[in-house]
Amino acid sequence: RVEGWRVVRDYLEPIPDPVNEGETIARVMFFENAIRRLTAHLPLLQHDDNNPDDVANDPHEITHGPDSLRYFLMSRPPIKSLTEKQREKQRERKEDRAKPLYQSTGY
Repeated sequence: RVEGWRVVRDYLEPIPDPVNEGETIARVMFFENAIRRLTAHLPLLQHDDNNPDDVANDPHEITHGPDSLRYFLMSRPPIKSLTEKQREKQRERKEDRAKPLYQSTGY
């Protein structure tokens, strides 16, 4: 459980946006009004008194949605943040793919 909550925190932590330079984005995004209970209950979670890295089971009725998010994220490997050098390489590759292959046809 503790590792799962660490992964949830990692996914919710803002990282540099790979598309919009200078902006940040979370690794996981919630669509407005799509998962109302999860977005309402996630901020209500409390730390376990015996283990501050874990989440308390009480009040139990608010733990179901956040637990399902934890299960979901644990089934996917975390996305790594890119360094500036890696982002530059990624931009160069995108630009190269956008260039036409043949001068005569433009395709």
